[in-house]
Amino acid sequence: MIWLLITLILLTGLLFGSVYAGLFGSLPNSKELTEINNEEASLVYSADNVIIGKYFAQNRTNIRWEDIPEHLKNALISTEDRRFLTHKGYDLFSYLRVLVKSILLQDNSGGGSTLTQQLVKNLYGRKNYSFMSLPVNKLKEVIVASRLENIYTKEELLLLYLNSVPFGEEVYGVESAARRFFSKPANKLKTEESAVLVGMLKANTYYNPVLNPENALARRNLVLSLMHKEGYITAKEAEYYKKLPLKLNYERAVPSPTGYFVQQVKWKTEKLLDSINSETDTEYNLEKDGLRIYTTLNMKIQEYAAKAVKTHLTGMQKLLDRELENRRYKKNWLVKQKQLSTDVGKDMLKRKVRLFDWDGLQTRNLSRFDSLWHYYKMLHASVLITNPKTGDVLTWIGGNNFQVLPFDMVLSHRQAASAFKPVLYAAALEKDMDPCTYLENTKNKYEGYENWEPENYNQESTSDSTVALWYALTHSMNLPSVDLYFRVGKDDLLSTCENLKLPGFSGDAPSIALGTLDISLYEMVRAYGAFANEGYMTDLVMIKKITDAQGKCCMRLNHPNPCRFSIPKPAKLLQPFYSR
Repeated sequence: MIWLLITLILLTGLLFGSVYAGLFGSLPNSKELTEINNEEASLVYSADNVIIGKYFAQNRTNIRWEDIPEHLKNALISTEDRRFLTHKGYDLFSYLRVLVKSILLQDNSGGGSTLTQQLVKNLYGRKNYSFMSLPVNKLKEVIVASRLENIYTKEELLLLYLNSVPFGEEVYGVESAARRFFSKPANKLKTEESAVLVGMLKANTYYNPVLNPENALARRNLVLSLMHKEGYITAKEAEYYKKLPLKLNYERAVPSPTGYFVQQVKWKTEKLLDSINSETDTEYNLEKDGLRIYTTLNMKIQEYAAKAVKTHLTGMQKLLDRELENRRYKKNWLVKQKQLSTDVGKDMLKRKVRLFDWDGLQTRNLSRFDSLWHYYKMLHASVLITNPKTGDVLTWIGGNNFQVLPFDMVLSHRQAASAFKPVLYAAALEKDMDPCTYLENTKNKYEGYENWEPENYNQESTSDSTVALWYALTHSMNLPSVDLYFRVGKDDLLSTCENLKLPGFSGDAPSIALGTLDISLYEMVRAYGAFANEGYMTDLVMIKKITDAQGKCCMRLNHPNPCRFSIPKPAKLLQPFYSR
Protein backbone atom coordinates (compact mmCIF):
# COMPACT_ATOMS: atom_id res chain seq x y z
CA MET A 1 0.00 0.00 0.00
CA ILE A 2 2.95 2.35 0.77
CA TRP A 3 4.48 1.63 -2.64
CA LEU A 4 1.14 2.39 -4.26
CA LEU A 5 1.07 5.74 -2.47
CA ILE A 6 4.65 6.56 -3.55
CA THR A 7 3.88 5.62 -7.16
CA LEU A 8 0.78 7.80 -7.11
CA ILE A 9 2.81 10.77 -5.81
CA LEU A 10 5.45 10.31 -8.56
CA LEU A 11 2.80 10.09 -11.26
CA THR A 12 1.13 13.18 -9.85
CA GLY A 13 4.44 15.05 -10.05
CA LEU A 14 4.93 14.00 -13.68
CA LEU A 15 1.38 15.03 -14.54
CA PHE A 16 1.85 18.34 -12.71
CA GLY A 17 4.90 19.14 -14.84
CA SER A 18 2.97 18.32 -18.02
CA VAL A 19 0.06 20.55 -17.05
CA TYR A 20 2.37 23.39 -15.99
CA ALA A 21 4.23 23.16 -19.32
CA GLY A 22 0.94 23.61 -21.18
CA LEU A 23 0.69 20.12 -22.68
CA PHE A 24 -3.01 20.09 -21.73
CA GLY A 25 -3.72 23.62 -22.94
CA SER A 26 -2.53 27.07 -21.96
CA LEU A 27 -3.18 28.51 -18.52
CA PRO A 28 -4.27 32.11 -17.88
CA ASN A 29 -1.24 34.32 -17.28
CA SER A 30 -0.83 37.04 -14.69
CA LYS A 31 -2.11 39.77 -17.03
CA GLU A 32 -5.32 37.86 -17.76
CA LEU A 33 -5.82 37.13 -14.08
CA THR A 34 -5.51 40.80 -13.13
CA GLU A 35 -8.34 41.63 -15.54
CA ILE A 36 -10.92 39.26 -14.06
CA ASN A 37 -14.32 40.88 -14.28
CA ASN A 38 -17.34 38.98 -13.06
CA GLU A 39 -20.35 39.21 -15.33
CA GLU A 40 -23.19 41.16 -13.77
CA ALA A 41 -26.85 41.41 -14.71
CA SER A 42 -28.07 44.78 -15.99
CA LEU A 43 -31.00 46.29 -14.10
CA VAL A 44 -34.02 48.17 -15.44
CA TYR A 45 -35.57 50.89 -13.28
CA SER A 46 -38.95 52.56 -13.50
CA ALA A 47 -39.31 56.34 -13.30
CA ASP A 48 -40.14 55.94 -9.60
CA ASN A 49 -36.90 53.98 -9.04
CA VAL A 50 -38.35 50.46 -8.79
CA ILE A 51 -36.35 47.57 -10.29
CA ILE A 52 -38.65 46.16 -12.95
CA GLY A 53 -36.37 43.83 -14.89
CA LYS A 54 -32.98 42.20 -15.41
CA TYR A 55 -30.96 41.24 -18.47
CA PHE A 56 -28.30 38.61 -17.98
CA ALA A 57 -26.29 35.80 -19.47
CA GLN A 58 -25.80 34.75 -15.84
CA ASN A 59 -28.23 36.12 -13.26
CA ARG A 60 -25.72 37.96 -11.13
CA THR A 61 -25.64 41.19 -9.13
CA ASN A 62 -22.18 41.85 -7.71
CA ILE A 63 -21.79 42.72 -4.04
CA ARG A 64 -19.22 45.03 -2.42
CA TRP A 65 -16.87 43.77 0.29
CA GLU A 66 -18.35 46.09 2.92
CA ASP A 67 -21.84 44.67 2.25
CA ILE A 68 -20.89 41.06 3.01
CA PRO A 69 -22.02 40.09 6.54
CA GLU A 70 -19.31 38.69 8.81
CA HIS A 71 -21.41 35.61 9.56
CA LEU A 72 -21.59 34.85 5.83
CA LYS A 73 -17.80 35.00 5.50
CA ASN A 74 -17.40 32.88 8.62
CA ALA A 75 -19.92 30.29 7.45
CA LEU A 76 -18.18 30.01 4.09
CA ILE A 77 -14.67 29.61 5.49
CA SER A 78 -15.82 27.17 8.21
CA THR A 79 -17.56 24.93 5.70
CA GLU A 80 -15.60 25.15 2.48
CA ASP A 81 -12.01 26.02 3.42
CA ARG A 82 -11.10 26.33 7.11
CA ARG A 83 -7.44 27.18 6.29
CA PHE A 84 -8.35 29.76 3.63
CA LEU A 85 -6.72 32.65 5.51
CA THR A 86 -3.35 30.87 5.80
CA HIS A 87 -2.78 28.77 2.67
CA LYS A 88 -1.40 29.92 -0.70
CA GLY A 89 -4.22 28.65 -2.89
CA TYR A 90 -3.74 24.96 -2.25
CA ASP A 91 -3.99 22.94 0.96
CA LEU A 92 -1.56 20.01 1.30
CA PHE A 93 -3.31 18.79 4.45
CA SER A 94 -6.57 18.46 2.52
CA TYR A 95 -4.88 16.60 -0.34
CA LEU A 96 -3.25 14.13 2.05
CA ARG A 97 -6.58 13.66 3.79
CA VAL A 98 -8.29 12.96 0.47
CA LEU A 99 -5.54 10.53 -0.60
CA VAL A 100 -5.72 8.60 2.66
CA LYS A 101 -9.52 8.49 2.65
CA SER A 102 -9.70 7.51 -1.02
CA ILE A 103 -6.94 4.88 -1.09
CA LEU A 104 -6.80 3.48 2.43
CA LEU A 105 -10.39 3.92 3.57
CA GLN A 106 -12.12 3.73 0.16
CA ASP A 107 -14.03 6.92 0.98
CA ASN A 108 -14.54 9.27 -2.00
CA SER A 109 -16.27 12.08 -0.09
CA GLY A 110 -14.56 15.47 0.07
CA GLY A 111 -12.76 17.00 -2.90
CA GLY A 112 -10.00 18.85 -1.07
CA SER A 113 -10.36 21.98 -3.23
CA THR A 114 -9.69 25.33 -1.59
CA LEU A 115 -11.96 28.31 -2.09
CA THR A 116 -9.38 29.75 -4.48
CA GLN A 117 -9.44 26.56 -6.55
CA GLN A 118 -13.23 26.62 -6.57
CA LEU A 119 -13.03 30.22 -7.77
CA VAL A 120 -10.84 29.10 -10.68
CA LYS A 121 -13.41 26.44 -11.57
CA ASN A 122 -16.25 28.99 -11.39
CA LEU A 123 -14.38 31.43 -13.62
CA TYR A 124 -12.87 29.11 -16.21
CA GLY A 125 -14.86 25.90 -15.97
CA ARG A 126 -13.42 22.47 -16.70
CA LYS A 127 -12.48 20.71 -19.93
CA ASN A 128 -12.87 17.10 -20.95
CA TYR A 129 -9.64 15.06 -21.10
CA SER A 130 -11.32 11.66 -21.11
CA PHE A 131 -10.16 9.49 -18.17
CA MET A 132 -7.59 12.19 -17.29
CA SER A 133 -10.21 14.92 -16.82
CA LEU A 134 -10.33 14.98 -13.01
CA PRO A 135 -6.57 14.99 -12.25
CA VAL A 136 -5.71 17.40 -15.09
CA ASN A 137 -8.43 19.89 -14.15
CA LYS A 138 -7.53 19.66 -10.46
CA LEU A 139 -3.86 20.40 -11.20
CA LYS A 140 -4.80 23.29 -13.48
CA GLU A 141 -6.86 24.74 -10.66
CA VAL A 142 -3.96 24.38 -8.21
CA ILE A 143 -1.57 26.24 -10.54
CA VAL A 144 -3.99 29.04 -11.39
CA ALA A 145 -5.09 29.32 -7.74
CA SER A 146 -1.49 29.86 -6.62
CA ARG A 147 -1.14 32.60 -9.24
CA LEU A 148 -4.32 34.26 -8.04
CA GLU A 149 -3.02 34.24 -4.46
CA ASN A 150 0.03 36.21 -5.62
CA ILE A 151 -2.12 38.85 -7.33
CA TYR A 152 -5.11 39.33 -5.03
CA THR A 153 -5.58 39.73 -1.29
CA LYS A 154 -7.64 37.21 0.65
CA GLU A 155 -10.49 39.72 0.86
CA GLU A 156 -10.44 40.25 -2.90
CA LEU A 157 -10.42 36.50 -3.55
CA LEU A 158 -13.33 35.96 -1.19
CA LEU A 159 -15.25 38.75 -2.91
CA LEU A 160 -14.57 37.27 -6.35
CA TYR A 161 -15.75 33.89 -5.10
CA LEU A 162 -18.97 35.19 -3.56
CA ASN A 163 -19.78 37.07 -6.76
CA SER A 164 -19.21 34.08 -9.04
CA VAL A 165 -20.39 30.99 -7.16
CA PRO A 166 -23.44 29.24 -8.72
CA PHE A 167 -26.56 28.56 -6.64
CA GLY A 168 -28.57 26.79 -9.33
CA GLU A 169 -31.70 28.16 -11.04
CA GLU A 170 -29.38 30.29 -13.23
CA VAL A 171 -28.46 32.34 -10.16
CA TYR A 172 -24.83 33.37 -9.67
CA GLY A 173 -23.34 35.20 -6.72
CA VAL A 174 -24.54 35.56 -3.16
CA GLU A 175 -26.36 38.86 -3.78
CA SER A 176 -28.68 37.34 -6.39
CA ALA A 177 -29.08 34.20 -4.25
CA ALA A 178 -30.11 36.26 -1.21
CA ARG A 179 -32.74 38.04 -3.28
CA ARG A 180 -33.97 34.79 -4.85
CA PHE A 181 -34.38 32.73 -1.67
CA PHE A 182 -34.97 35.43 0.96
CA SER A 183 -36.12 38.49 -1.03
CA LYS A 184 -33.50 40.71 0.60
CA PRO A 185 -30.01 42.00 -0.19
CA ALA A 186 -27.11 39.96 1.15
CA ASN A 187 -26.19 42.58 3.75
CA LYS A 188 -29.57 41.97 5.43
CA LEU A 189 -29.11 38.19 5.77
CA LYS A 190 -29.39 36.60 9.20
CA THR A 191 -26.87 34.04 10.43
CA GLU A 192 -29.16 31.06 9.83
CA GLU A 193 -29.96 32.36 6.31
CA SER A 194 -26.28 32.67 5.47
CA ALA A 195 -25.86 29.08 6.63
CA VAL A 196 -28.59 27.95 4.21
CA LEU A 197 -26.88 29.62 1.25
CA VAL A 198 -23.43 28.31 2.16
CA GLY A 199 -24.93 24.86 2.61
CA MET A 200 -26.19 24.92 -0.98
CA LEU A 201 -22.67 25.19 -2.40
CA LYS A 202 -21.91 21.48 -1.91
CA ALA A 203 -24.77 20.50 -4.27
CA ASN A 204 -27.09 23.36 -5.20
CA THR A 205 -29.98 21.15 -6.33
CA TYR A 206 -29.84 18.51 -3.59
CA TYR A 207 -29.64 21.23 -0.93
CA ASN A 208 -32.01 23.67 -2.64
CA PRO A 209 -34.30 24.83 0.20
CA VAL A 210 -37.31 25.09 -2.11
CA LEU A 211 -36.92 21.74 -3.86
CA ASN A 212 -35.50 19.77 -0.92
CA PRO A 213 -36.24 21.60 2.35
CA GLU A 214 -35.33 18.63 4.60
CA ASN A 215 -31.91 18.29 2.97
CA ALA A 216 -31.36 22.04 3.17
CA LEU A 217 -32.29 22.13 6.86
CA ALA A 218 -29.89 19.32 7.73
CA ARG A 219 -27.11 20.94 5.73
CA ARG A 220 -27.78 24.34 7.34
CA ASN A 221 -27.42 22.81 10.79
CA LEU A 222 -24.14 21.17 9.77
CA VAL A 223 -22.81 24.56 8.64
CA LEU A 224 -23.80 26.03 12.01
CA SER A 225 -21.98 23.20 13.80
CA LEU A 226 -18.85 23.89 11.75
CA MET A 227 -19.08 27.60 12.59
CA HIS A 228 -19.13 26.65 16.27
CA LYS A 229 -16.23 24.23 15.79
CA GLU A 230 -14.13 27.01 14.24
CA GLY A 231 -15.03 29.40 17.05
CA TYR A 232 -17.18 31.84 15.10
CA ILE A 233 -20.31 31.24 17.20
CA THR A 234 -20.83 29.82 20.68
CA ALA A 235 -22.44 26.46 21.42
CA LYS A 236 -25.49 28.28 22.76
CA GLU A 237 -25.82 30.34 19.57
CA ALA A 238 -25.41 27.26 17.40
CA GLU A 239 -28.18 25.42 19.24
CA TYR A 240 -30.45 28.47 19.03
CA TYR A 241 -30.02 28.81 15.28
CA LYS A 242 -30.49 25.06 14.73
CA LYS A 243 -33.88 25.15 16.44
CA LEU A 244 -35.16 27.84 14.08
CA PRO A 245 -37.42 26.63 11.25
CA LEU A 246 -36.31 26.88 7.64
CA LYS A 247 -37.99 30.13 6.66
CA LEU A 248 -37.79 31.38 3.08
CA ASN A 249 -39.22 34.28 1.13
CA TYR A 250 -38.73 32.81 -2.31
CA GLU A 251 -38.84 35.14 -5.28
CA ARG A 252 -38.65 33.31 -8.61
CA ALA A 253 -38.27 36.48 -10.63
CA VAL A 254 -38.57 40.24 -10.30
CA PRO A 255 -42.24 40.62 -9.19
CA SER A 256 -43.48 43.03 -11.78
CA PRO A 257 -46.26 43.19 -14.39
CA THR A 258 -43.80 44.85 -16.77
CA GLY A 259 -42.48 41.96 -18.87
CA TYR A 260 -43.68 43.35 -22.20
CA PHE A 261 -42.22 46.79 -21.50
CA VAL A 262 -38.91 45.35 -20.27
CA GLN A 263 -38.59 43.32 -23.47
CA GLN A 264 -39.13 46.43 -25.62
CA VAL A 265 -36.56 48.31 -23.55
CA LYS A 266 -34.09 45.48 -24.09
CA TRP A 267 -34.36 45.68 -27.87
CA LYS A 268 -34.03 49.47 -27.83
CA THR A 269 -31.09 49.37 -25.40
CA GLU A 270 -29.22 46.87 -27.56
CA LYS A 271 -29.51 49.24 -30.52
CA LEU A 272 -28.36 52.18 -28.40
CA LEU A 273 -25.37 50.22 -27.09
CA ASP A 274 -24.40 49.26 -30.64
CA SER A 275 -24.39 52.97 -31.45
CA ILE A 276 -22.39 53.87 -28.31
CA ASN A 277 -19.84 51.12 -28.93
CA SER A 278 -19.27 52.14 -32.54
CA GLU A 279 -18.99 55.86 -31.74
CA THR A 280 -16.81 55.62 -28.61
CA ASP A 281 -14.88 52.40 -29.28
CA THR A 282 -16.31 50.77 -26.14
CA GLU A 283 -17.60 47.23 -25.65
CA TYR A 284 -20.68 47.56 -23.46
CA ASN A 285 -22.56 44.28 -23.13
CA LEU A 286 -26.14 44.43 -21.89
CA GLU A 287 -26.12 40.92 -20.41
CA LYS A 288 -22.72 41.06 -18.69
CA ASP A 289 -21.75 44.59 -17.66
CA GLY A 290 -24.23 45.41 -14.90
CA LEU A 291 -25.64 48.46 -16.66
CA ARG A 292 -28.48 50.49 -15.18
CA ILE A 293 -31.29 51.44 -17.57
CA TYR A 294 -33.58 54.18 -16.27
CA THR A 295 -36.95 54.27 -17.99
CA THR A 296 -40.06 56.43 -18.19
CA LEU A 297 -42.49 53.82 -16.88
CA ASN A 298 -44.56 54.85 -13.86
CA MET A 299 -44.88 51.76 -11.68
CA LYS A 300 -47.94 52.95 -9.78
CA ILE A 301 -49.89 53.65 -12.95
CA GLN A 302 -48.66 50.35 -14.40
CA GLU A 303 -49.96 48.43 -11.39
CA TYR A 304 -53.32 50.24 -11.49
CA ALA A 305 -53.66 49.41 -15.18
CA ALA A 306 -52.70 45.76 -14.64
CA LYS A 307 -55.25 45.48 -11.86
CA ALA A 308 -57.94 47.05 -14.04
CA VAL A 309 -57.18 44.64 -16.89
CA LYS A 310 -57.38 41.65 -14.56
CA THR A 311 -60.63 42.81 -12.95
CA HIS A 312 -62.31 43.59 -16.26
CA LEU A 313 -61.19 40.52 -18.17
CA THR A 314 -61.95 38.15 -15.29
CA GLY A 315 -65.56 39.30 -15.28
CA MET A 316 -65.90 39.32 -19.06
CA GLN A 317 -64.28 35.88 -19.34
CA LYS A 318 -66.90 34.36 -17.06
CA LEU A 319 -69.66 35.78 -19.24
CA LEU A 320 -68.01 34.47 -22.40
CA ASP A 321 -67.39 31.02 -20.90
CA ARG A 322 -71.03 30.75 -19.89
CA GLU A 323 -72.13 31.80 -23.37
CA LEU A 324 -69.83 29.34 -25.14
CA GLU A 325 -70.80 26.43 -22.91
CA ASN A 326 -74.47 26.98 -23.73
CA ARG A 327 -73.91 26.90 -27.50
CA ARG A 328 -72.65 24.35 -29.99
CA TYR A 329 -69.63 26.51 -30.73
CA LYS A 330 -67.23 24.42 -28.64
CA LYS A 331 -68.49 21.14 -30.10
CA ASN A 332 -68.06 22.42 -33.65
CA TRP A 333 -64.58 23.70 -32.78
CA LEU A 334 -63.61 20.32 -31.36
CA VAL A 335 -64.83 18.54 -34.50
CA LYS A 336 -62.57 20.76 -36.63
CA GLN A 337 -59.59 20.13 -34.33
CA LYS A 338 -60.07 16.37 -34.59
CA GLN A 339 -60.15 16.66 -38.36
CA LEU A 340 -56.82 18.52 -38.28
CA SER A 341 -55.22 16.15 -35.79
CA THR A 342 -52.79 13.45 -36.94
CA ASP A 343 -53.30 11.42 -33.76
CA VAL A 344 -56.67 12.03 -32.08
CA GLY A 345 -56.04 9.45 -29.36
CA LYS A 346 -52.79 11.10 -28.32
CA ASP A 347 -54.30 14.59 -28.47
CA MET A 348 -57.17 13.51 -26.21
CA LEU A 349 -54.84 11.93 -23.65
CA LYS A 350 -54.83 13.92 -20.42
CA ARG A 351 -51.53 14.93 -18.84
CA LYS A 352 -50.26 17.52 -16.40
CA VAL A 353 -50.12 20.90 -18.11
CA ARG A 354 -48.87 24.24 -16.77
CA LEU A 355 -51.05 27.06 -18.04
CA PHE A 356 -51.98 30.65 -17.33
CA ASP A 357 -55.09 31.58 -15.43
CA TRP A 358 -55.97 34.90 -13.80
CA ASP A 359 -55.45 33.22 -10.41
CA GLY A 360 -51.85 32.51 -11.44
CA LEU A 361 -50.03 29.70 -13.21
CA GLN A 362 -52.00 26.49 -12.71
CA THR A 363 -51.11 22.81 -13.10
CA ARG A 364 -54.05 20.82 -14.43
CA ASN A 365 -54.79 17.46 -16.01
CA LEU A 366 -55.73 18.42 -19.56
CA SER A 367 -55.59 16.98 -23.05
CA ARG A 368 -54.00 18.86 -25.91
CA PHE A 369 -57.48 19.81 -27.13
CA ASP A 370 -58.40 21.10 -23.65
CA SER A 371 -55.25 23.21 -23.53
CA LEU A 372 -55.88 24.65 -26.99
CA TRP A 373 -59.46 25.48 -26.08
CA HIS A 374 -58.34 27.18 -22.85
CA TYR A 375 -56.21 29.67 -24.78
CA TYR A 376 -58.45 29.86 -27.86
CA LYS A 377 -61.38 31.25 -25.87
CA MET A 378 -59.26 33.47 -23.64
CA LEU A 379 -59.92 37.21 -23.77
CA HIS A 380 -56.89 39.48 -24.06
CA ALA A 381 -56.21 43.17 -23.54
CA SER A 382 -53.39 45.63 -23.99
CA VAL A 383 -52.83 49.06 -22.45
CA LEU A 384 -50.56 51.92 -23.49
CA ILE A 385 -50.50 55.21 -21.58
CA THR A 386 -48.22 58.09 -22.55
CA ASN A 387 -47.53 61.72 -21.80
CA PRO A 388 -48.52 63.36 -25.10
CA LYS A 389 -46.29 66.41 -24.57
CA THR A 390 -43.05 64.51 -23.90
CA GLY A 391 -43.82 61.14 -25.49
CA ASP A 392 -42.90 59.35 -22.24
CA VAL A 393 -44.39 55.87 -22.01
CA LEU A 394 -46.01 55.64 -18.56
CA THR A 395 -47.68 52.24 -18.88
CA TRP A 396 -47.19 49.35 -21.29
CA ILE A 397 -49.20 46.14 -20.94
CA GLY A 398 -48.86 43.96 -24.01
CA GLY A 399 -51.06 41.07 -22.93
CA ASN A 400 -52.24 38.88 -20.08
CA ASN A 401 -48.92 37.33 -19.02
CA PHE A 402 -45.54 37.86 -20.66
CA GLN A 403 -44.06 34.61 -19.34
CA VAL A 404 -46.72 32.41 -20.95
CA LEU A 405 -48.11 34.68 -23.68
CA PRO A 406 -45.19 36.85 -24.87
CA PHE A 407 -46.90 38.09 -28.05
CA ASP A 408 -47.12 41.88 -27.59
CA MET A 409 -50.52 43.22 -28.60
CA VAL A 410 -49.43 46.84 -28.20
CA LEU A 411 -47.53 46.35 -31.45
CA SER A 412 -49.89 43.97 -33.22
CA HIS A 413 -52.10 45.31 -35.99
CA ARG A 414 -55.86 44.90 -35.95
CA GLN A 415 -58.83 46.82 -37.29
CA ALA A 416 -59.04 50.14 -35.48
CA ALA A 417 -62.85 50.31 -35.73
CA SER A 418 -64.34 53.56 -34.41
CA ALA A 419 -61.01 54.58 -32.87
CA PHE A 420 -60.04 55.64 -36.40
CA LYS A 421 -62.88 58.14 -36.78
CA PRO A 422 -61.03 61.10 -35.14
CA VAL A 423 -58.39 60.76 -37.88
CA LEU A 424 -61.07 61.17 -40.54
CA TYR A 425 -62.61 64.13 -38.73
CA ALA A 426 -59.18 65.72 -38.27
CA ALA A 427 -58.69 65.47 -42.04
CA ALA A 428 -62.03 67.24 -42.50
CA LEU A 429 -61.08 70.04 -40.12
CA GLU A 430 -57.76 70.41 -41.94
CA LYS A 431 -59.85 71.14 -45.06
CA ASP A 432 -61.45 73.99 -43.09
CA MET A 433 -64.75 72.22 -42.58
CA ASP A 434 -66.68 73.68 -39.69
CA PRO A 435 -67.65 71.57 -36.63
CA CYS A 436 -71.21 72.63 -37.34
CA THR A 437 -71.13 71.37 -40.93
CA TYR A 438 -74.12 69.11 -41.45
CA LEU A 439 -73.57 65.54 -42.63
CA GLU A 440 -76.05 63.10 -44.15
CA ASN A 441 -77.40 60.53 -41.71
CA THR A 442 -79.17 58.46 -44.33
CA LYS A 443 -78.87 54.79 -45.17
CA ASN A 444 -77.59 54.13 -48.70
CA LYS A 445 -76.51 51.20 -50.81
CA TYR A 446 -73.19 51.91 -52.56
CA GLU A 447 -73.35 50.02 -55.84
CA GLY A 448 -69.80 50.97 -56.79
CA TYR A 449 -68.56 49.26 -53.65
CA GLU A 450 -70.16 45.82 -53.99
CA ASN A 451 -73.56 47.08 -52.80
CA TRP A 452 -72.09 47.95 -49.44
CA GLU A 453 -74.86 49.15 -47.11
CA PRO A 454 -73.57 50.54 -43.78
CA GLU A 455 -75.79 51.47 -40.87
CA ASN A 456 -75.48 53.15 -37.51
CA TYR A 457 -74.76 51.10 -34.41
CA ASN A 458 -78.27 51.79 -33.11
CA GLN A 459 -79.65 51.35 -36.64
CA GLU A 460 -81.29 54.79 -36.43
CA SER A 461 -81.59 56.88 -39.61
CA THR A 462 -84.20 58.66 -41.68
CA SER A 463 -84.42 59.48 -45.35
CA ASP A 464 -83.82 63.19 -44.73
CA SER A 465 -81.78 63.11 -41.50
CA THR A 466 -78.70 65.29 -41.02
CA VAL A 467 -76.41 65.79 -38.03
CA ALA A 468 -73.65 68.26 -37.22
CA LEU A 469 -70.08 67.10 -37.72
CA TRP A 470 -69.24 67.50 -34.04
CA TYR A 471 -72.33 65.51 -33.01
CA ALA A 472 -71.52 62.68 -35.42
CA LEU A 473 -68.01 62.28 -33.98
CA THR A 474 -69.13 62.62 -30.36
CA HIS A 475 -71.66 59.82 -30.85
CA SER A 476 -69.41 57.77 -33.16
CA MET A 477 -72.06 57.62 -35.88
CA ASN A 478 -71.34 55.50 -38.94
CA LEU A 479 -73.56 56.95 -41.66
CA PRO A 480 -72.38 60.58 -41.28
CA SER A 481 -68.79 59.32 -41.18
CA VAL A 482 -69.22 57.61 -44.55
CA ASP A 483 -70.67 60.82 -45.97
CA LEU A 484 -67.67 62.70 -44.55
CA TYR A 485 -65.27 60.24 -46.20
CA PHE A 486 -66.60 61.17 -49.64
CA ARG A 487 -66.42 64.89 -48.84
CA VAL A 488 -62.82 64.69 -47.55
CA GLY A 489 -61.62 62.39 -50.29
CA LYS A 490 -59.23 59.45 -50.20
CA ASP A 491 -56.12 61.51 -50.97
CA ASP A 492 -56.57 64.03 -48.16
CA LEU A 493 -57.38 61.28 -45.67
CA LEU A 494 -54.29 59.37 -46.77
CA SER A 495 -52.20 62.52 -46.31
CA THR A 496 -53.47 62.92 -42.74
CA CYS A 497 -52.67 59.27 -42.02
CA GLU A 498 -49.13 59.73 -43.30
CA ASN A 499 -48.63 62.88 -41.22
CA LEU A 500 -49.74 60.95 -38.14
CA LYS A 501 -47.41 58.04 -39.07
CA LEU A 502 -50.35 55.70 -39.49
CA PRO A 503 -50.36 52.89 -42.07
CA GLY A 504 -51.43 53.94 -45.53
CA PHE A 505 -54.02 52.32 -47.78
CA SER A 506 -54.31 51.87 -51.50
CA GLY A 507 -57.87 51.34 -52.71
CA ASP A 508 -60.78 53.75 -52.54
CA ALA A 509 -62.89 52.07 -49.86
CA PRO A 510 -65.37 54.15 -47.83
CA SER A 511 -65.40 51.41 -45.18
CA ILE A 512 -62.06 52.89 -44.04
CA ALA A 513 -64.16 55.65 -42.46
CA LEU A 514 -65.51 53.03 -40.05
CA GLY A 515 -62.07 51.73 -39.08
CA THR A 516 -61.26 48.79 -41.34
CA LEU A 517 -57.63 49.91 -41.51
CA ASP A 518 -55.22 47.69 -39.51
CA ILE A 519 -53.44 49.87 -36.93
CA SER A 520 -51.47 48.96 -33.81
CA LEU A 521 -52.24 50.40 -30.40
CA TYR A 522 -48.75 51.92 -30.41
CA GLU A 523 -49.46 53.82 -33.64
CA MET A 524 -52.91 54.90 -32.53
CA VAL A 525 -51.79 56.22 -29.14
CA ARG A 526 -48.96 58.15 -30.76
CA ALA A 527 -51.43 59.71 -33.21
CA TYR A 528 -53.93 60.56 -30.47
CA GLY A 529 -51.11 62.29 -28.63
CA ALA A 530 -51.08 64.90 -31.40
CA PHE A 531 -54.76 65.65 -30.78
CA ALA A 532 -53.99 66.27 -27.10
CA ASN A 533 -50.85 68.30 -27.86
CA GLU A 534 -52.24 70.99 -30.17
CA GLY A 535 -51.26 69.16 -33.32
CA TYR A 536 -47.73 68.28 -32.26
CA MET A 537 -46.86 64.59 -32.44
CA THR A 538 -43.94 63.21 -30.42
CA ASP A 539 -42.25 59.86 -30.92
CA LEU A 540 -42.72 57.64 -27.89
CA VAL A 541 -39.84 57.46 -25.40
CA MET A 542 -39.05 54.58 -23.02
CA ILE A 543 -35.44 55.16 -21.91
CA LYS A 544 -34.17 58.26 -20.08
CA LYS A 545 -30.54 57.30 -19.47
CA ILE A 546 -28.12 54.39 -19.24
CA THR A 547 -25.29 54.20 -16.69
CA ASP A 548 -22.63 51.64 -15.87
CA ALA A 549 -22.66 49.65 -12.62
CA GLN A 550 -20.83 52.48 -10.81
CA GLY A 551 -23.35 55.11 -11.92
CA LYS A 552 -21.25 56.72 -14.64
CA CYS A 553 -23.57 57.92 -17.40
CA CYS A 554 -23.10 56.09 -20.69
CA MET A 555 -25.93 57.81 -22.53
CA ARG A 556 -28.60 60.35 -21.66
CA LEU A 557 -31.51 60.46 -24.07
CA ASN A 558 -33.11 63.79 -24.83
CA HIS A 559 -36.76 63.98 -25.70
CA PRO A 560 -37.30 64.09 -29.46
CA ASN A 561 -38.48 67.32 -30.99
CA PRO A 562 -42.22 67.09 -31.64
CA CYS A 563 -43.38 67.50 -35.21
CA ARG A 564 -46.66 69.20 -36.09
CA PHE A 565 -48.92 67.02 -38.19
CA SER A 566 -51.23 69.94 -39.00
CA ILE A 567 -52.11 73.46 -38.03
CA PRO A 568 -53.23 73.71 -34.38
CA LYS A 569 -56.86 74.40 -35.25
CA PRO A 570 -58.00 70.80 -36.00
CA ALA A 571 -56.37 69.46 -32.85
CA LYS A 572 -57.89 72.18 -30.67
CA LEU A 573 -61.31 71.72 -32.24
CA LEU A 574 -61.22 67.97 -31.67
CA GLN A 575 -60.40 68.17 -27.96
CA PRO A 576 -63.84 69.30 -26.72
CA PHE A 577 -65.52 66.47 -28.64
CA TYR A 578 -63.85 63.84 -26.44
CA SER A 579 -65.28 65.27 -23.22
CA ARG A 580 -68.87 65.28 -24.40
